Order: sequence, then C-alpha cells, then structure tokens
Amino acid sequence: MSKDAEVTAGAVLGDYLREQAARLRELDPEVRADAPDAVHQARVTTRRLRAALAAYRPLLERERTEPLREELRWLGRALGGARDAEVCRDRFASVLDALPDELILDGVREDLVGGAEAAMQEERVRVAAALDGERYRDLLESLDRLAEDPPLGERASRPAARELRRLAAKEWERASRLHAQALHAPAVARDEAMHEARKAARRARYGAEVAAVVLGGPAARLAKRLKAVQGELGDRHDAMELAGLLRRDAVGAHAEGRSTLTYGVMIQIELDRAARADASHGHTWSRAVKAGRRLARLP
Repeated sequence: MSKDAEVTAGAVLGDYLREQAARLRELDPEVRADAPDAVHQARVTTRRLRAALAAYRPLLERERTEPLREELRWLGRALGGARDAEVCRDRFASVLDALPDELILDGVREDLVGGAEAAMQEERVRVAAALDGERYRDLLESLDRLAEDPPLGERASRPAARELRRLAAKEWERASRLHAQALHAPAVARDEAMHEARKAARRARYGAEVAAVVLGGPAARLAKRLKAVQGELGDRHDAMELAGLLRRDAVGAHAEGRSTLTYGVMIQIELDRAARADASHGHTWSRAVKAGRRLARLP
C-alpha cells in the first residue's frame, strides 16, 4: 500500500483517460468497416470517458472537460441509433426463432426483423456521416490533447487511494439515492426513474473501475456488482421498450386487417422478461449495497 500512496489521483485518472481515448481511436476503423460489435464497443468507450470525466470532475479543470463531456454525449447518441436497431433486430429474430411456426402469422418476421435491419442500415449511414464530419474530427483532436496533457486541478495532486475512494464512494451514494427514488416512484413514472437509476449505476461502475487501479478488490467488486445491476436494469428497460414498439406495430397490423396474434405473444414474452428482471433485482441490488458499503468504509 505504501507504493500506491505515492501515486497521485491525477496520475491514475490521466492513465485511464489516455487508455480510453486510445481505445476509441482503435475502434474508429472498425466502426467504419462495420465490424461486428464495433459500434457497441465504441459506444461503451465513449460512456467510459464521459463517466470518468463526470465522476472525477473535482480533480479536473471543468472549463476544459465539461465541453468535452457534451461532445462525447453527442457521439454516444450518434452511435446509439445503430446499436438500438441492432438490439431490436437480434431480439426479434431470437424470439421468433423460438416460436412454433403456427404462431408466426402474416409476415411478422419480415416486418419486425426486416424493418429493424433496414433501420440499422439507415442508422449506420448516419454514423458514417458523423465520423466523416468536422465535429467528430474536432472531438478526436480534443481527446488527443486530453491524453497528452490531462487538465488536472489542484486536488489531482493528492494521494490516489484516498481521493479516488472518496469520489468513487460519492458516485455509489448517488446511484443508491436514485435507485431508492426509482423504487418509490409512482407507477406512471417508474420506468423512466429506473432508467435514470440504471445510468447512475453505470456511471458509478465506471468510476469504481478507475479507483480499482489503487484500491483493488473493494472497488473492483463494486464495479462487478454494479455491472450486474446495470445489465439487469438494461434487460428490463429493453423489454419494456420492445413491448411498446410491438404494441405500436400491432395497432398498425390491426388497421391493415392482419392478425395481431404473433404481436400479442411477443408482447407477453417481453413483459415476462421485465417481470423476471424485477423479481431478481432485489438480490442483485443487495449484493451491490454490500460492496458499496465496504468501499465507503475504507480509510
């Protein structure tokens, strides 16, 4: 631990930011070539950068990092449409593949899987246009400057273990607070509140990943537990979103005089998936709470 005590918080954070900026550069040609999972990985890397800049903003010169966070938000949204369409396509195909043929009526596969595939291709054209634009080039240049000369503030010179622990614990407390608010939200607002709780858990997870460099097990364990929370709430969110899309498409099919049986079956499958996520969430969250409390108790 004495060796870690000599490391500053800024040095650890700077290394993490450089690593993620380099990763985004590496993914650029893969995204342009439409390599498998490349858009998803670029989106994740963008979120890691944004989360680190948010969770550890007390260590940074905000006049430089806040505009960068907004540009990273823009890139994440530019990548998000293609990824969301891909998730829809894969989920629709998986559910339909599991159904007996007699339940797949009136060209539903073509409408759902084919429609999602077409949407994905349209979104990929938009991604390509974004990557060819000046805004993206400016963002990459800003990330290069960030890597070369991280805009560290006065607090960044403090010992890494204690400073990163404090800030990672603060992110955990924020995620815990938003999670409690979501659980007590009225039914009409619960889905949106849980979505916000999921985003907070994701940010706290990435914040814990940075701290794990010097804190080891306690921070790594929290990141692992929050990844499980994030995944579970993500499944719930995706299921509810897909159920809504299926309802919309069912209304259209009914208006055209086509059968809505397949849509009804698929809607119920998604609602059941959301219910399973809800049922298991208490256990998943309790494990995250234990890990968060352990981190908070560290000196």
